[in-house]
Amino acid sequence: MDQKIISDVFLRHLEALIGSLSEDLEGFCILSGKEEGSTKPKTKAMFIWLFGYDMIETIFIATKKRIIYLASQKKLQMMDEIKTRMPKHLELILIQKGNENKDNLMKIRQLVGGLKIGMHLKEIQSGPLGKEWDEYKGQFNLVECQQVTQKLLAIKDEQELQFVNQSAQLTTKLVKRLISFIEGAIDVGNKVKHIDLAKKIEGILDSATEKQKIIKELNLQDGLYDLAFTPIIQSGGQYTLSFAAQSNKENLSSDVITISLGTQVNEYNTACVRTLFINPTEIQKKLYNSLLEVQALLVKLLVVGARIDDIYREVAQAYKAKTAEIGINADVPLSFGNGMGLEFEETHLAITETNTHEVQKNEVFLLKVYAENITGGQKGITYTICVSDVAITTNIQPNIITNNVPKQYKQISYQLQEDDDQEDNKQQKPDKNQNGRTRGRREQKINQQRENEKQRQRHQEELMKKKQIELEQRLENDQFQQNSTVNKSLELDKLTCYRNADQYPKEAVKGQIYIDQQRAALLVPFQNTHLPFHVSCIKNVSKIDEGRIGSSIRINFYTTETSAGQIQFPTFDGSVIFIKELQYRSKKAERPQNLINQIKALQKKVKAEQQVEREKQHTGEMEPLILNRGGRRPAFKDLKIRPHMQQKGSGTLEVHTNGFRYQHQSSKETVDIIFKNIKHFIYQSPEHEIIAAIHFHLHSPIVLGRKKTQDVQFYCEVGGGVEHLEGRKKTNRNDDDEIEDEERSRQQRKKMAREFEAFIKSIEEVGVDFKIQFDKPIRQLGFEGNWNRARIFLQPTLNTLMNVIESPFFILTLNEVEICCFERILPGIKSFDLAFVFKNYDKPVLRVESIDIKDLENVKNWLDKMDLIFFEVGQNLVWKNVLLQIQKDIPGFIQDGGWQNILVESDEEGVEQVIEEGDSEFSPGDSEDDESDYSDEDDEDVDDDDDGEGSDDDDDDSEEAIDLNELSDLAEDDSQGKKVSLQVFRSKDRQKQASIIKIIATPTPTQKRR
Repeated sequence: MDQKIISDVFLRHLEALIGSLSEDLEGFCILSGKEEGSTKPKTKAMFIWLFGYDMIETIFIATKKRIIYLASQKKLQMMDEIKTRMPKHLELILIQKGNENKDNLMKIRQLVGGLKIGMHLKEIQSGPLGKEWDEYKGQFNLVECQQVTQKLLAIKDEQELQFVNQSAQLTTKLVKRLISFIEGAIDVGNKVKHIDLAKKIEGILDSATEKQKIIKELNLQDGLYDLAFTPIIQSGGQYTLSFAAQSNKENLSSDVITISLGTQVNEYNTACVRTLFINPTEIQKKLYNSLLEVQALLVKLLVVGARIDDIYREVAQAYKAKTAEIGINADVPLSFGNGMGLEFEETHLAITETNTHEVQKNEVFLLKVYAENITGGQKGITYTICVSDVAITTNIQPNIITNNVPKQYKQISYQLQEDDDQEDNKQQKPDKNQNGRTRGRREQKINQQRENEKQRQRHQEELMKKKQIELEQRLENDQFQQNSTVNKSLELDKLTCYRNADQYPKEAVKGQIYIDQQRAALLVPFQNTHLPFHVSCIKNVSKIDEGRIGSSIRINFYTTETSAGQIQFPTFDGSVIFIKELQYRSKKAERPQNLINQIKALQKKVKAEQQVEREKQHTGEMEPLILNRGGRRPAFKDLKIRPHMQQKGSGTLEVHTNGFRYQHQSSKETVDIIFKNIKHFIYQSPEHEIIAAIHFHLHSPIVLGRKKTQDVQFYCEVGGGVEHLEGRKKTNRNDDDEIEDEERSRQQRKKMAREFEAFIKSIEEVGVDFKIQFDKPIRQLGFEGNWNRARIFLQPTLNTLMNVIESPFFILTLNEVEICCFERILPGIKSFDLAFVFKNYDKPVLRVESIDIKDLENVKNWLDKMDLIFFEVGQNLVWKNVLLQIQKDIPGFIQDGGWQNILVESDEEGVEQVIEEGDSEFSPGDSEDDESDYSDEDDEDVDDDDDGEGSDDDDDDSEEAIDLNELSDLAEDDSQGKKVSLQVFRSKDRQKQASIIKIIATPTPTQKRR
């Protein structure tokens, strides 16, 4: 794969470079030798600034009239796009580098003439080209260009700021991890060396798993990020503030700990320094808070137009006053920071007393405030305190991009009581009233979780009271009438194949069975005529071989016992009449089988036609789409649709006056969806997924591709794109193709996201009268679970819990949920289930299975914030029977306390535990009431008898739920070695029968669990 330079960046920076030329500097030369043996920080920075990465063994010269580029053939090919976009007033001269380049250097000398060419003369370039240049550079009129380089690199453009921000995010993440490592060691009293802590952070970037997490979370490219220096951890009285310092092999000491960490993304640097205190003194607390106040003043003064020397003097004056106020004789730092970017320290932006530079917008500073070599620390040590952050200047106050790293005194101070240190503590007692943490972050997290749990419980109690009032109001207003069940039974007396015998097909032969494909009828011979039967009445047909006399065909019809209520039979004198079976013999042995094949094919055809008719009936009447033929009509081309049409392919989605029209590109088939029929507008971003999608969840289903569906999705797959190389740094060259692919995919995703977001904005503008607002998934709150025999990633939106990546789609409307129930919540479990019970008790309960236990707290917090009531039980409930029990006596259910009476285990409600013995054939936890296809979409890939059993991860701690209907089957013996614990929750008046029965089946020690 050919590498390409990003032409927009190159030309933009080239224009700035040429604009910096003057009479004193008529040209600019960048020469880069081999990496090894060279000292070339500014040369490397300039090549990365222009080309995206360091060009070794290359010469680049820019004047106001021409660009001269000497490089290898491969690097020259990377300039192909630049050639076509080079401004007309600039001549681009490409020279291929050879083994010997004296002639090439002579040619360059002739081209530049006697112009004053700026170059970094103090830098050392090694390698063959560097040596040849040293021999020939006397022929050029060279001048130092360091100041021009500094000015060019100081102000960052939008792309550079993006790299700086990504580096700051990486720095923040790693500093937080380092602090957590230190806290962990302090909490358990482990002895850990400074250098080992540094290696632990380095190991994060070497770990394949951690790298994937970082790349995904921060949207980075593998190989284009790294540590700027080895992390520096210091304690025990030995401190050096230089970033060139090293972590020593001494153990971490429980006193004052300084940590310094920096990273780079595409060679753009950031860094952060923090100080942690173990058992701090009152003086240390005051000094640290004073330094924070000085840093806050520094941030306040760092505004566009301010002179750096003026800033320094005012900050230095405040520093003297605040340290003197607490009795500390600390030397004022010679510098309060410096610039950052492609160079780790941009010294021309150093915040010193002699720097007269005026602050400009989009400059990056490392703000550093410290007090070093202070006596009187814990155990008599001499300590240093330092705080540093990265700031980007703006038109107003600077943006501190490392501010998420803990910095406040409460966050970085700890109180530990050590037996060995009691004598020292008597001489210099820590401040008992200070607000530091007492046992580190681990205990604080536990306390925080307990406090969160208490708050959740209080909120859940409030919600439960509101729910009880709501139930009473719904009962009073007669709002418990559930959706009426559609009568799908077949009425035989209304099923007519022929009005009279004259309509019988003439092809029917007397004495023979005939199949009428047009009228879906089976005509059987009877008393010199034929009797017609609609194929819907036939249960099955079979062949009976009778040897020499031929073979027979047996026709079994549906009866009252075998139709399961799906057929209404005619009556005569109050009795139901039906035919059970007919049998006919044929002398031709093959004829019965031919008839059987024809009957089965006809039955299949009739069932399909009836299904289509039922789908159309359920869709209801829709208002017509009003086409916008003259005004604004936003459109999005090349979108695919799910469920698929009869002919697959892409099409165009158009926004009209009151809805959408999708037209297939090839077949010209159209799908109309009106705004009023859309229940949820959902946008799935391509940022972390393989598709970008606009998804509509409908109030009433529509027919699409001969199937009823309540979900329609228009989507694009992520793929393709332009080959770009952005910020390439010298890493493992074997990964070039992978890096290119990742960059291309990232750019494609960004482009696709912009296009979809612009289209969504136009939809919301056109449909402003319909109050259209798209839901967007909150990925941070997402969790994985089993549903519909698949592992899916569920993400909450403002109004739903959804997954629109895989089909069938999962769309749960939150305001339709009555309660949620966490099932299989037992000590030591690895996963749990979550059941959603709807306000419509006729609707099957939706269960998501095998959710990882680590997501439990997050899911609880999310449900609580959405004002959804939740309960916890130790096993799976048979919700179908629970809801049937409730529906039998809804007033009694509400009078007894509603859901709280059923699902909250308490002694006041009377819990009886009875130990019985039973057989082993109990129904599993995946009960039949948990229907899988919740979105009501009859997907062709989903079996009709799907019972929602989606978990293939049978947890050892999971319980088996027993169907209430099987209680009568419990045997007296324990032949299978299984015990049954029965819990009966009685109503408050003690008169009514159990509201719910829960059975937990567990094996005895002699029975090995299946």
